[in-house]
Amino acid sequence: MNTMKDVIEFMKFIQTLNFDKNSLCSDKTVNTSEKISTNENEEMVYKKVKSIVFNDKKTSVSYIQRKLGLGYNAVNKAIEQLELDDVISFRDENGIRKILK
Repeated sequence: MNTMKDVIEFMKFIQTLNFDKNSLCSDKTVNTSEKISTNENEEMVYKKVKSIVFNDKKTSVSYIQRKLGLGYNAVNKAIEQLELDDVISFRDENGIRKILK
């Protein structure tokens, strides 16, 4: 695809594809036990992140991410929850969070 014309032709081709609607996942087809395990996993990540914040006195998402070997989104979600739970402060103008409890 070297030209805009090639891109346009490719986009037209994609729009004409017919997907099997039965193969698409919807919320109704998701197993309830999967949702429960996701919540349990988030709770486990939250507890681990909270432990690192108190033990290591660090609130950096990247530090905790490296320490736990987890992805950014999982750790950031836990950090945001710690902020909402008033365990740590929201970032100040310098991007620094303080441990409150």
